Amino acid sequence: GKASKAVISDSAVSSTWGDQITKKALIALVVFIVIVSIYITIRYERYMALAALASLAFDLLSTAGVYSLVGFEVTPATVIGLLTILGFSLYDTVIVFDKVEENTHGFEHTTRRTFAEQANLAVNQTFMRSINT
Repeated sequence: GKASKAVISDSAVSSTWGDQITKKALIALVVFIVIVSIYITIRYERYMALAALASLAFDLLSTAGVYSLVGFEVTPATVIGLLTILGFSLYDTVIVFDKVEENTHGFEHTTRRTFAEQANLAVNQTFMRSINT
C-alpha cells in the first residue's frame, strides 16, 4: 500500500536518532575521561596527576556549566565540542607537565633556580605554543 504522512514522520526519526547518538556520545565522553584519568595517574607523580585531573575537570565543568546556564539543548554536536575542549586541555596539560619535568629533572645540582621558578619557566616556554594551537 501507499504510506501516509501520519505513518512516516521526519521529526520522530530525527528525535529517536538524536537521542541515541547523544546517549552514545555521552558514553564516549565518560570512557574518554576514564582512560585519560588512568593515563595521567600512571604517567605523572601523584600531585601532578591531581593537578592535571583538576584542570580537566574545571575545563569540562565550566564549559558545561555555561552551556547549561544559557539553556542550550545537549546534542551530539555539544558532546563533540566537549570532547574537543578536553582534547585541547589534555594536550596543553601534557605539554606543560613534560616541560616541567624536563626543566626540573636534576635541577638541584645544575641551577640556582627553585622548583617554582623552573615550573614557571616551563609554563612560559609553552605558553605561545598553547596560544597558537
